[in-house]
Amino acid sequence: MDANTLKDQLSTEDVIHFVVEALGSNGNLWDSYGNPIFQTVCHNPPGTGSYKLYYYTDTKTFVCYTECGGGGLDIFALTEKAKGLDFKEAFNFVCRFFGIDTRKKGFEIEQNIQEPIDGDLLKTFEFYDSFNEKQKGKKELPEIPEGFLNFFGNPVTPVEWKREGISPEVLYQFGIRTDGCDKIIIPHRTKDGILRGIRGRTFNPIELANGCKYMPVYVEKTGYGHPLGENLYGLYENQKAIKEVQKIIVYESEKSVLMNNTIYGDLSYAVATCGSNITTSQQQLILESGAKELILAYDRENPIKDGSEENFLKIKAYEEKLLKQVQPLANVMNISIVFDYEGVLEPKMSPIDKGQETLEYLLKRKIKIDCIEQQLKGKRK
Repeated sequence: MDANTLKDQLSTEDVIHFVVEALGSNGNLWDSYGNPIFQTVCHNPPGTGSYKLYYYTDTKTFVCYTECGGGGLDIFALTEKAKGLDFKEAFNFVCRFFGIDTRKKGFEIEQNIQEPIDGDLLKTFEFYDSFNEKQKGKKELPEIPEGFLNFFGNPVTPVEWKREGISPEVLYQFGIRTDGCDKIIIPHRTKDGILRGIRGRTFNPIELANGCKYMPVYVEKTGYGHPLGENLYGLYENQKAIKEVQKIIVYESEKSVLMNNTIYGDLSYAVATCGSNITTSQQQLILESGAKELILAYDRENPIKDGSEENFLKIKAYEEKLLKQVQPLANVMNISIVFDYEGVLEPKMSPIDKGQETLEYLLKRKIKIDCIEQQLKGKRK
């Protein structure tokens, strides 16, 4: 398979998953002709560019209408610019993302050919792939057959997460597996327990260096991702506790939910948005959960207060961002946000990453929404 053949086989949904998950655009918009529009990841850090990068589905090319000058880029050229790679590296990067084994015959290296996929599993891939085709343009992907998880074997305890203190019992409860190499397999379920998507947490140093820590799982180009903003990870497993205690704590990542369940067991009322934004769909799920109190416990981004104008502006912007996300819920439930002003956590750490004692220390210092609003009003004067 050459680059053109691979490019032609990628669906628009494949391309959207790639630009969002691998290159860092915060989702996509649509033009009037149904073409996706992304942030300009070609020359800006992930999540910071304007929505001026258009993907034209008829020619399978990207056009950046800002600094790149409007020239057409295919998926490999875009990857070269976004990741600072040469063409061969970009081609291999795209192949790895989509689970395409370049060691197979027809690629550059012909060795270590994998065994053919079992016939029943192949039918499962074809079944889901056909649904992908029918569901183009729709928000919700179909239910993934439970049998697909058998491709990865039985639930196991990944050594990497066991070292971080996540219990084997919790990993089993959430159906965590591995791909047998360097990726943790994370099933995502709806609040009703339907298997809707599968994400992978890679430990491959090359993928990590290229910013692909969490990605949808692909097997021979069939993607098992789902719109993350339509779901809350952990809601299915923890909804009973959420209703009983009438609280819900929202983290960014799946790992934080697993750690929370390890610490608090059946009393865990944790979920994750799998990103740094709460969508309207997720807000609706929070409202329907039975919780009367929401605690937002996102990763630490705000710097330590040191009195400088730069830090002051960063803290203010971070507070306003979080406040804006939860504001629609403020009239119907109590809301608090965990801020680490003291530098207890390292940047990008979750409030639970240092264990129960640190988490509860930060929870005792959480700030209610009305207090944050008053604080920001004071700063604006």
